[in-house]
Formats: sequence, structure tokens, C-alpha cells
Amino acid sequence: MMMVGLMTEYPSYLVYLVYTAILGITLVALVPKKDIKRLFFCGVVLGGMYNVFWAAFAKAFGLGGFINFGPFGFLGIPFFPPIAWSAYFIMYFYFLPKKGVVPYILGAIVPIYNVFFANVLQHLNIFKWNKSPVLLLLLYITWHITATWGYFKFSHLLNPFINRSSVEAMKKRFKSTVPIRLTQQYAKKPLKEVGPKENISKSRERVK
Repeated sequence: MMMVGLMTEYPSYLVYLVYTAILGITLVALVPKKDIKRLFFCGVVLGGMYNVFWAAFAKAFGLGGFINFGPFGFLGIPFFPPIAWSAYFIMYFYFLPKKGVVPYILGAIVPIYNVFFANVLQHLNIFKWNKSPVLLLLLYITWHITATWGYFKFSHLLNPFINRSSVEAMKKRFKSTVPIRLTQQYAKKPLKEVGPKENISKSRERVK
């Protein structure tokens, strides 16, 4: 409560800067740089861009959304939440188990935290929800489960860095193995014995 009271002494839109910066620092601290690069486009598409979609959807139907973002917004959509959600989903995908139904179970459990965090943002006067918290929870669950499915289904299309590195690795492997295989193939074949006369006649035919 002391933190909430301290933050309300300043313009509300500064809260966007603070929690986005905290998420960014947490991302860099917990996720290796190579994995941030690997998951960057998944986080942006399934996190940041998805957030813009949900924000527009909630605004169109009067459900609620972010408020008091001051100069940090355009067409009623703030700039910082998509960045924060991108960082959040990069961490989510990094720690997400890769097999079985457990990822989808987590996709239904983790949104409970999102609802609690949304409640904190309401007290900080930067988020407002006009409907039941249960509806907000269902929206978050839908988002997480579809993002989880999309990550497993299309991550190879959303990771150009991975695709490019994989192609380069395959090229190097192909170049290194093909000469060896050809050498082994021809090494197994016995060499045909050619006499000196036969060799001279063949060389003359080549000259002709």
C-alpha cells in the first residue's frame, strides 16, 4: 500500500515506464541473450501484437483496458503494454515445458497471476475493467492457451534467426560430409589396371 501511495503522487503514466522497465530487467536477468534472440519474434507476435488486438477488442465492446497513459499512446492504445507483454511472453515461452499437456495446464493457471496484477494496476489508476473479473480471467486463459498452441505450431516460422542459422549449419554439414562420402565411395572401387601401351593410346585419343 505504501508503494501504491507513493506512485500516486506522480503522474499515472509514469507507472507504465516503471513496470515495463522492471519486466525488461527481469527478462535480461533470467533469460540468456541467445534465447531472447530466439524467442523475440514469438514474444512480439504472440505477446505484443496480441495485446494490441485484445486492447482494441476490449475498447470496442466497452469491456475496459488501459487508461491514463498520457502522451504514451496512439488511437487510444498505449505504447508500453505491448512492449511489456512481449517481454513477459519471451519469459513465458522460455520456461514453458515443451511436451505433453503440461504447457496447456500452465496456460490455464498462469492467467490467475495476470488477474491479480491487473487488480494492482487498477489501484495504480492505469487500468480499468468494467465487467466481471471472471470474464477477464477467461480472456487471459484464452490468450495464453492460443499463444501456447501458436508457439508450438508456428515457432519455426516466427524465428528467422533460428531458420537462418539452421540453414547455415545444414550447409556446413553438407559440405563437410559430401566429399568424405564421395572419397569413401570411390575408395571402395578397385582401380582398373592399365598397361603402358593402353595408357599411351588413350592419351592420344584424348588429344585428337
